[in-house]
Amino acid sequence: MRFTAILLSALFIFACTKKEETQTEEKRYKIGVAKIIAHPALDAVEKGLIDELTERGIKADYDLQSANGEFSTAASIAARFKDEKVDVAVGIATPTALALLNGLGRETPIVFSAVTDPISAGLRTSNEKDAANVTGVSDMTPVKEQIELMNRIKPIKTLGHLYNSGEANSVELYKILTEVCGALNIKLVATTVTNTSEVRQATGFLVHEKVDAIYVSTDNVVVAAMQSVTTVAEKNNIPVVSADPVSAEGSGALVAYGVDYYTAGRQTGIIIAEILNGKFAGDIPVKYMLTKDELSLYFDKSVGERLNLELKTE
Repeated sequence: MRFTAILLSALFIFACTKKEETQTEEKRYKIGVAKIIAHPALDAVEKGLIDELTERGIKADYDLQSANGEFSTAASIAARFKDEKVDVAVGIATPTALALLNGLGRETPIVFSAVTDPISAGLRTSNEKDAANVTGVSDMTPVKEQIELMNRIKPIKTLGHLYNSGEANSVELYKILTEVCGALNIKLVATTVTNTSEVRQATGFLVHEKVDAIYVSTDNVVVAAMQSVTTVAEKNNIPVVSADPVSAEGSGALVAYGVDYYTAGRQTGIIIAEILNGKFAGDIPVKYMLTKDELSLYFDKSVGERLNLELKTE
């Protein structure tokens, strides 16, 4: 009888252990991912983070949402994620990240990606550590190097720029661009847009101002309508330099230099994994993409041939 009791006890412990192992193995997370609009760069971030988590063996159900450029839709997506009780909410681009922070509060970990300046945007108060349950990846872009690159290809006296004044990241980059142009003795002509339908007309205004080149930052509205920019620009023999190499490819832009957005997505996935493993989001430093393998250069030779311009390296 004693042997039977011991055997039954051992079998019970073994069964419980196996049940716990099965539960651990089968644990699936709910991850909500919201981007402000669909375009190649933000799509690449989304793909990168999913690939990273998949390779790490993390099983998750993803609720992938796009706000289609509408702030009100971004707020609705935040409410949806709150109702779903997602384990982690991901905001790709500043407007969606802010909507998630406003809609979800401190309870749900929030990871941002493709946010230029999380401090000035109000997502965090410190890059190193923060009380808020928020962290992520910045796509702060090397504006000075981008303008210097274009200036080597074609000397610039007047630079055109269009951006969405409703995007905090675009406003911040416009300020940086103003300083860079001042230091390089380049006249800056800028105009603003509020949606993709205004991009073509705004580009026409820059052409009328006889700019030597047009600079497109990581502005989501303008990038989503890049074909409108390049079509008008190329008809007038004006090169376009972009801060987004992913979206620039095949768009008609001459040259682009900046963050590799797929790599940014992989970095975002690394941060999500840390949070799922128990780390508080605010304790994770903001990741800035600064090394050469995190940046990429794109040059369209066919556009260069049409404009009679070549890539010139130092």
